[in-house]
Amino acid sequence: MIQRQVRSHVIGSFAAAALARSTGAWRVLATFPTATYLTDGTDTVVLTARDVAPGPIHVTTGSDLVAVDPRDEMVVTADRLVIGAHTIDISETPQWLGSLPAASDLLTVRETLGPALDRVAGTSALAAEPFAARARSAFDAAGRRGPDAMAELLIGLGPGLTPAGDDALAGFLIVSIAMGRIVPGSWRMHRTLARRTNAMSRAYIQCAAEGQAIAHVHHVLLGAARGDRAARDAACHALAGVGGTSGADIAFGMSAGLSIRTDLARTH
Repeated sequence: MIQRQVRSHVIGSFAAAALARSTGAWRVLATFPTATYLTDGTDTVVLTARDVAPGPIHVTTGSDLVAVDPRDEMVVTADRLVIGAHTIDISETPQWLGSLPAASDLLTVRETLGPALDRVAGTSALAAEPFAARARSAFDAAGRRGPDAMAELLIGLGPGLTPAGDDALAGFLIVSIAMGRIVPGSWRMHRTLARRTNAMSRAYIQCAAEGQAIAHVHHVLLGAARGDRAARDAACHALAGVGGTSGADIAFGMSAGLSIRTDLARTH
């Protein structure tokens, strides 16, 4: 259970913006020992324990556990989140924004980064049937017909709280942005696709389409781009430990993004 009074240590830029524009009543979407997802009906943020890596929708608290009673009333004000008897002080909290390497630097290490990501991606549900053929078709479609065609095949595909295909799509998008193939913010899910998955996945995909992902993803790309193999591999190892298989699924999509040799067919 989260401490009754706790400060936030860092807040993702998307979470900060969402909380600033939507004070008042929020509700608990899902709660786990180290992550509690919250929504106002439009935006989604996640309270995380202190040891969880930063992310664009994360509010990293000073608590070891952040599970709450999902029935508790939740109110957001300008400087705090109140969930039942628990208060998280978000005033004067530093914001986190992930950095990406230069596309030219990433291109020079593509041949070595791909295998490093593949070692993580091997445990993804998308690496084996019954999902592998559809996943391959999705990434092939991205090269020929653009992100919409890929998303049509990936969103909602596979197991997981955030489906494996959704996580892979996020990984693909962040690498495509880092390599200069997609302009941040230029791609959005169509409403029909958005309805095929849940609010948590939609939030992470939206962030990825803006060039933002969990910190481990940025550390993998930055470490690789500067030729720091130890940093790259440490970040890959950390990514592998995210969620049940979410880290592996993200790595699967990142590797697929690296493997495409031509410009994406179109973005919008």
